[in-house]
Amino acid sequence: GIADTAYFGAEAEFYIFDSIRYDSAMNGAFYEIESVSGSWNTGAQFDPDGKLNRGYKVRNKGGYFPVAPYDHYVDLRDKISTNLQNAGFELERGHHEVGTAGQAEINYKFGTLLGAADDLQLFKYIVKNTAWQEGKSVTFMPKPLFGDNGSGMHVHQSLWKDGKPLFHDEAGYGGLSDLARHYIGGILHHAPSLLAFTNPTVNSYHRLVPGYEAPINLVYSQRNRSAAVRIPVTGNNPKAKRIEFRAPDSSGNPY
Repeated sequence: GIADTAYFGAEAEFYIFDSIRYDSAMNGAFYEIESVSGSWNTGAQFDPDGKLNRGYKVRNKGGYFPVAPYDHYVDLRDKISTNLQNAGFELERGHHEVGTAGQAEINYKFGTLLGAADDLQLFKYIVKNTAWQEGKSVTFMPKPLFGDNGSGMHVHQSLWKDGKPLFHDEAGYGGLSDLARHYIGGILHHAPSLLAFTNPTVNSYHRLVPGYEAPINLVYSQRNRSAAVRIPVTGNNPKAKRIEFRAPDSSGNPY
């Protein structure tokens, strides 16, 4: 066979909100989201917790790695990370993501196909319930806020045989082997069908629009985040060479 091992790593982004209100009745419908760090709250007299507005709101698309007090959720992410580690996750990093209103990402080590699906389900359960215990609400919804970045679930993938990585070739584009490029070709060829599983909701396609670092082009690229498949920059380590399918979101069934 081509390979004897396949590794997958999901990066499930999410938003942390203070409150969610919504209704859909026979005479009307609405939804309302509140967040202490939401860009729309710069002019509010009070923060959602009832205290006077203390400022430090995150601008739309301006939340990548801010420091406290702009990053209101450092302590919560630490608690989530502790609970994940106690459940057996090997964490790599956690940080505020690009979006305003507490968008976040916590990355953990990749696994085999079924194991990665199991890990994702447990990951979402722990993240949501830890936030709930701290009085917050987490959503993995692909596009909860109009006008800011959505939350994807980028899936990193690599093939191995006899303990050796098959995707690395220093002479190839982006350090990829011919096998890796053929693998990418299969994903791109079947992408319209794959999206029925990886992006199964109407809201999924609200995320896949220009201007928000979402994949909108059926191509692969070493650095272009609008490409459906990206080649992460991993240095010269052959074992780190992988491809990233950027289209999926967390609304799908990982199995």
